[in-house]
Amino acid sequence: MELELLILDGLDSGVARDALFSLVAKKSAELTTEDLCSCKVVGLLLKWVVHNSTNSTVDKVTNTFKQLNPSLLRPALLENALECFNGGDANDDKVGLLPLLVSKRIGWLKNQIEMFDKPFSWQMPDAQFSDNAKVEEFLRSPAATMTMTKGVRKFKGFQDANNYAAKWTHEAQVNASFEMEASATNADAVVVITKTRKWFDECEHTLAQYKAELDRLLEYAVKTNSSNCKRARLSEVTESIAVLGNCHRFRNKMGRRLTNPTYKGATRPSTTWSR
Repeated sequence: MELELLILDGLDSGVARDALFSLVAKKSAELTTEDLCSCKVVGLLLKWVVHNSTNSTVDKVTNTFKQLNPSLLRPALLENALECFNGGDANDDKVGLLPLLVSKRIGWLKNQIEMFDKPFSWQMPDAQFSDNAKVEEFLRSPAATMTMTKGVRKFKGFQDANNYAAKWTHEAQVNASFEMEASATNADAVVVITKTRKWFDECEHTLAQYKAELDRLLEYAVKTNSSNCKRARLSEVTESIAVLGNCHRFRNKMGRRLTNPTYKGATRPSTTWSR
């Protein structure tokens, strides 16, 4: 579908472009929201949906966009859509679609920023550790280190503990970052878990990206509101001019009736005096 969209964007108006858009719309209507957002040129799709007349297929794609989870509206999607979007050519029924998506993403970003914008802490509140509930509880706590003794997990010996530490240190760590080290005293083998700053630093990086994206979208929202206000004022002025023009034509017409005796239906004012 990406190739079709790129070709569509280069065609002049006509039968070929209409037919190709119809094909693209049918393919898009069959996609899930996740698949739709994964399309590299989804911004172009949004552009053509907004600029084309309404029919059942286009409406289905439009509704898919409206129902998108804002977390799926990745920055590239909206920014590409903003670049190719020209509100002046939009279909009246869909002119508000892009501002709606921007508004949803802004709300989601504000919530994410509030969640991430915290002072440093060893707490990893969404950490997951599928192998052991007590380790998961530790990762979500403010503690920095933990020793896995017999009460947490019993190891057969140092090699067993070392293998366990190696596995989970290199395993994908979900919403957490830590290191593990095995040791043994006499016959008792343990694993020491030490949290690292990697997870927090990644959160700080994500936070900076969210703030930058929010600034760009808020700037777009301000421009859109300003443009809408200008269009509304222009519409009011145009309506006022039309009303004044109608009044002026009406006065001219009535004036001709009163001053022209040959005008059909015209009557002169009476000049008869009475005592």
